[in-house]
This record gives sequence, structure tokens and C-alpha cells, in this order.
Amino acid sequence: SDGHDVLLVLGPEPALRWRSFCAQLVAVAERAEAARSISFGALLADVPHTRPVRIIGTASDPDLLDRFDLRRSRYEGPTGIVGVLHDALSTAGLSTASLWAAVPGYAAQVPSPKATVALLERACALLDVTPPVDLLRGPAAEYDARVAAMIADDEDLIEYVSRLETMADEDSDEDPDGEADRDPAGDAVIATDVDPGELVAEVEQFLRDRDPNG
Repeated sequence: SDGHDVLLVLGPEPALRWRSFCAQLVAVAERAEAARSISFGALLADVPHTRPVRIIGTASDPDLLDRFDLRRSRYEGPTGIVGVLHDALSTAGLSTASLWAAVPGYAAQVPSPKATVALLERACALLDVTPPVDLLRGPAAEYDARVAAMIADDEDLIEYVSRLETMADEDSDEDPDGEADRDPAGDAVIATDVDPGELVAEVEQFLRDRDPNG
């Protein structure tokens, strides 16, 4: 849309032969004369389903760093296939970005169109295109109702979600304008100069540390 061609690649993360996997995707990107790569993912986190989806990400494009006021990560540790793929794509001359949606761990079995909408909106902001999410608005709204029905008979889970809501609201109160460490297009916290796989590990640890019950 908006004069841009978008090539979508959907598939499971490989457990073996990462180099071959990355080489194949690089070949597809080069054949299509792609200029930018954006990967999507979701991570299970201590977040409530009743609040806006947090998007966490990385980018290699200096223009994106300037436009979206990205911050640096201090994480050091193991990496994964996303980092290897982004390195291969960067070596091939593509700018890369990676976006991750934090979804409730207690509702892992429920697909989240709400997270899909958040990821698409953020990706389209990076690409300067109109997000094609109208058909997902209804399912995204129904997601909250589905999860609410799932936990309705579990008092412990209801209390747990209430604690998560309190923590999320306290975070919002500390930064009411959404300016600290966030991009102007929404409430994503985005880092740069860090492997996307490393960022995910950092985010998981950060969210884990916020839960008083560990």
C-alpha cells in the first residue's frame, strides 16, 4: 500500500541449519530487491490482557534511530536465530528491525489479534504506510472478552491479573506523556545496537523482576 511493496515470510523458527535458513531468506530478499527487513515475534510476559500491548524492538537504520528516538540496551548474553538472521541480512545490505509483542503468559493458549494489530501498527509506522488492520479490530476487541471468560472462575488468576494491572498503571503514571524511552508513534520501548535475541532475554528478565512473586 501507499506505493510500497511488502513481501511477507511466515514460518516456524528452525532448530537446526541456521546458516542455510538465513542464506535462503537472504536470497529471497535479494531476488525481490528488498531494502528493509522487519521481523515480528511475541514473548510471554507478566503483562495484563486488559492494557495496551507493549511492543519492544531493535533497529539498525540510522534514520529510524533519529526519527523514533531509540535507546541503547545494556544486555549481554546468549542470542538466537533472529539475531543471526538480522546479521546475515545486514551483511547483504538490508536495514533491519525487529518488533516483539509482550503477551500475557497466563493466556498463552489464546491467539492474540490484539498483539497482531499492535505489531502491524508499529511496523507500518516504521515504513510510513497505512496499517491494514481494519479487519482485525473486531477480533482484537473480542480477545479481551475471551481471556476474561477464561479466567472468570479462577480467583487466584483474577487476583494475579489485578496485580499486573496495578503495575502497568503505575508504569503509566510514572511516564504519563509516554515520552521516556519510547518512540513518538506509540508506547513501544525500542533499543538499538543490540542483537534482537539478546533484547528479548533482557525484556523477559525485566518483566520477571517486576513481579513481586517472581
